[in-house]
Amino acid sequence: MTKDNLLPPALFSLTSHGKKLEKAIAAQCMNMVVSDHDIKDFSQRLKSSYLQGHPIVAICSVGIIVRILAPFIQNKWIDPPVFALSEDGKTLIPILGWHHGGRLIANQLIEAINCSLVTTGASEGKFSFTLDDLPEGYIAPDPEKWKNIASRLFEGEYIIPFEGDKFLRDAGYPFSQEGSIKICLSVDEKPTDDYDFIVYQPRYAIGMGCERGADFEEVENLFLHCLEQKNLSPSHVKSIASIDVKADEFALHKLSEKYQIALMFFSADALNAQKDRLANPSDIVFKEVGCYGVAEGAALAICEEESKLCLEKQKSKRATCAIAKLTEKTVTQPLSGRKRGLLRLVSLGPGKDAWRTPEATEHLLQADVIIGYSLYLDIVSHIIKDKEQISYPLGDEEIRVRDALNIAGDGKDVALICSGDAGIYAMGSLLHELLDTGRGLTDGAMRTEIVMSPGITAMQGAAAQIGSVLGHDFCAISLSDLLTPLEDIHKRIKAAAMGDFVTAFYNPVSKRRRTQLAYAKEILLQHRPANTPVILGRNLGRDTEELVIISLENLQVDDVDMLTTVIIGSSKSKAYSRGDGNSYVYTPRGYDKKDIA
Repeated sequence: MTKDNLLPPALFSLTSHGKKLEKAIAAQCMNMVVSDHDIKDFSQRLKSSYLQGHPIVAICSVGIIVRILAPFIQNKWIDPPVFALSEDGKTLIPILGWHHGGRLIANQLIEAINCSLVTTGASEGKFSFTLDDLPEGYIAPDPEKWKNIASRLFEGEYIIPFEGDKFLRDAGYPFSQEGSIKICLSVDEKPTDDYDFIVYQPRYAIGMGCERGADFEEVENLFLHCLEQKNLSPSHVKSIASIDVKADEFALHKLSEKYQIALMFFSADALNAQKDRLANPSDIVFKEVGCYGVAEGAALAICEEESKLCLEKQKSKRATCAIAKLTEKTVTQPLSGRKRGLLRLVSLGPGKDAWRTPEATEHLLQADVIIGYSLYLDIVSHIIKDKEQISYPLGDEEIRVRDALNIAGDGKDVALICSGDAGIYAMGSLLHELLDTGRGLTDGAMRTEIVMSPGITAMQGAAAQIGSVLGHDFCAISLSDLLTPLEDIHKRIKAAAMGDFVTAFYNPVSKRRRTQLAYAKEILLQHRPANTPVILGRNLGRDTEELVIISLENLQVDDVDMLTTVIIGSSKSKAYSRGDGNSYVYTPRGYDKKDIA
């Protein structure tokens, strides 16, 4: 993780006064998230957020934070930033991660609440930035070398002046013609001398095209060959660009990932706008993809109009590459084009924060747009308050999924939220059906990256709290006949009964559907005892949660609604009570018959 892709900082406090300060900070810093926790959960939630990679701003003493996090500290390149903030909001103390995005967070807090920063590191007070935490527009491929440079600077050594050193002079670094530290700012060619530290200012755009399924090795070799012709390294490159029909091309994404270079895409129309500037326009390419040049057009599209190609299109067997140079004023500007769209299918679990996986929370925090059924949006409202939200009524599932894919197809980072597990009676199967058939989807949607987080299902949530009813073979059956023929549901009920499976029923009843559960009870009673335990779990994971154990013979349709999960034990499942008055259900696996002598 780098400072460029830090997760949103998490705010923690131990007192009611601290919680007020949390809210004040969150109101000013929309990217910061108030951690929803009870005081008794403070330690666990702080630890969990840290291990997920979230920067931490804790309104408490330094000692408390250190005692909780000390066993998990690794090194300065991995540990996320951690701060202690005094309860009066006046003093901010960085503990970890100053060179890993901490400085950016500190500046944000200082601006928001006018706190004073107390630092103990030598470089924090001496320079406005360090060489392993460079400002926008500069990169250092070997940041670990900063440690040696810092030691030498603090011992009184000086940096030898070099072309472009103003950014370091402005940051307070010492220079002298008699200096001994050799630093280079590399802009237009590979450094030839032996330097103590090299800083790059990426000013080049690479345009690439390739045939579908081109080998990564071929694409990489062409990329490196073109750079070599201009005496450039990958660190000189600010962006790789291509046409949008290549948004899902494996070789291009692997190239971007390997060299940590942004990958952007343009429509054929956007590339055609560069037609008069192309060195090698091609009618053949136009017939294939709708523009007169992919590699040259994409390289130029990243740059402003007065830029020029510095390397015309070069070819390998299945790929093309061209290079254009950015002017100095564009170095810190946002990149043109769009990224590949990303759709995160996020499983919320039954509704309880503690039952939502850390990965699911991370997906919600990273996404730009959150889409879902209005009730699900409400469940995570405290996490997504600063996000664009699009809600849909119950029943608009296909519209919801299609819209999510098409919005992501425009280059957005979208989270589509589902209760329970997104792959179990939720949006996962519909999403992949649409991707398989293309029904109602744009080309961009078809090329969107899909990431799916698993979740705790309703039957898991109910079973875990009531014992271990799913301890042996089990199945799940939806009793809704809106999408599944009733005769198919009846076949599955009979099969579950004959197979003696523990059976979880989803969508057991509705206002109009009252017969399926009664039918299931009738069939199951033909194959297992009348006293077979049944678990009714209603509003699982919410404040109004109810868990009840009854017998199969006493199961009544009127005791169940759409928010109830019904789990019916097998013939071997047993209910029992303990001395504290609590009752449990479990399904034995046969250990009583196993010879363990």
